[in-house]
Amino acid sequence: MTRFIQLTGLNILILISISLVAASETTIGIDDYSVEPGNMITAPIRIDDTVNISGCEINFTYNPTVVHVTGVTQGDLRYSFASNVDNGSGWMRANALDADGLSGNVTFAYIDLTTVGDVGDTSPLNITSANIFDINYTTIAYTVNNGSFEIISANDTTPPEITSVAIDPAVTLPNGSIYVTVTATDESGIASVTANDVVLALVANDMYVGTVTAAGAPGTYNVTVVATDASNNSNVATDDSATYEVKLPATLYIEDVVVRPWENATVPITVLDVVNLSSCEINFTYNPTVVRITDVIRGDLRYSFKFNVNNGSGWMRANALDVNGLSGNVTFASLTLTAVGNESDVCGMEFEDSRLLDISFKEIVHIRRNGTFSIHENVPPEVTNVSKTPIAILYDNGRPRTPGTNISLLSAHVTDTDGKITTVTINLSSIGGSPAQPMEHVSGDLWEVTTNAIEVAINAPNFTHQLTITATDNDGGINDSVSIELTVLKRGDVTGDGLVDEMDVDYISSYAAGLEPEASNPPGLLVGDVVGEAGDPVGDEVVDMMDALYLAKYTSGKAGEP
Repeated sequence: MTRFIQLTGLNILILISISLVAASETTIGIDDYSVEPGNMITAPIRIDDTVNISGCEINFTYNPTVVHVTGVTQGDLRYSFASNVDNGSGWMRANALDADGLSGNVTFAYIDLTTVGDVGDTSPLNITSANIFDINYTTIAYTVNNGSFEIISANDTTPPEITSVAIDPAVTLPNGSIYVTVTATDESGIASVTANDVVLALVANDMYVGTVTAAGAPGTYNVTVVATDASNNSNVATDDSATYEVKLPATLYIEDVVVRPWENATVPITVLDVVNLSSCEINFTYNPTVVRITDVIRGDLRYSFKFNVNNGSGWMRANALDVNGLSGNVTFASLTLTAVGNESDVCGMEFEDSRLLDISFKEIVHIRRNGTFSIHENVPPEVTNVSKTPIAILYDNGRPRTPGTNISLLSAHVTDTDGKITTVTINLSSIGGSPAQPMEHVSGDLWEVTTNAIEVAINAPNFTHQLTITATDNDGGINDSVSIELTVLKRGDVTGDGLVDEMDVDYISSYAAGLEPEASNPPGLLVGDVVGEAGDPVGDEVVDMMDALYLAKYTSGKAGEP
């Protein structure tokens, strides 16, 4: 039973597949023609409902006592075309190629058919065989629609009949393009069909199409269609029933947006210079890797408002109604746009499609002014007003110092115009600290850190250290162009040569004895006060012979580094 059901289902699927294939099968054919004696008509051989046709070859036959093929012209397949005609035997062979492949309705060739028989003679126009293949060298199945050729009397006095005229669009901008479709018939054939004096092209049985240019000023205008038959009498038919309207356009508008990374901006979608706007619907697209719509708020149209946002694919569809109609500058909706891309990213915000209607259900002609969304480059932080307190300190070596003489408070003011500061560090490596020592945010734009110093370059006389500050903002912007200059001195080095030796002992001794030039240039208290009463390592805030004695013992290896 199960096997039967499976087979039955499979048969149904096969039948459905066959039905679908048949419904879209390619056809090759030529129309029926009625031509007066001594006249010629150009007939297209068409291949309709085809997909990616890349090559075709045909054999075409006719009765050479009735009609001759007096010309063969290449159709839509543009790579190559060749033809051979034998009017003695009544056949034409042709082939054509197109390397790109064509789809839809394709004209294979145009053939000139000239009457050679008498009134009343008829001839079949037969495509006896054809080989059609696509760009993948696969044969395309087809059916054939053969035609006929009849020689009719030249005494046709009946004018052509224009059975339909369609124009699109019915409302357009000044000097806009209007697509015209006309259906016209005549017993002796149609010689030409024009619309506002523009010759229309035959695309199918009795159907002619073309494009005319609208008037340049607002107003309602007629399209005048004239069909002329192929008889010697040149009968004509005129139809001017089709009308179109020219209107000055309204503008569907969204402004350009420039924001910082991850910043939001709310902008309106506006219809400018509109009259009696009653309905608006839009398809709006954007690049979702650059911007996303995070909120939509209805605008001025108050009857209804619906929207659908897809930030994965980058589109929004929305519509709104107002039964009373609004004029002037009308806000359709307000969008909250959030930047999700990188600095310098730019994308279009485009109205892919739109439709505006007035209160009488008429189309409102409009143009679309698309916008751009830009994420501007980051402005790096600014570092100002750097300071240190005190301006000079002593190196630390583990021996006690006067409190505060071995530490300094380093500070800087750091600001960012387009974001916020995330970290501020200072390079203390030259004084024995971290190359990226964090500074603490105190308040406002003030950042601080307290540090001591360890002598890294031993016996180096350069006591000024450039401590570089690195400020980073939330967008990754960095400023490392500003430094704090901190002077760090070596305790006991009263001569300032980077060494603690006998010269420093002599300097203090000369100073204590009032000898010049030392007496006029006393040693600095910060570096010269190395010991106090009873050997106090903190010192006693004077430079005297006790300090000279300590340095002498140090240089003799009997005391530690001052």
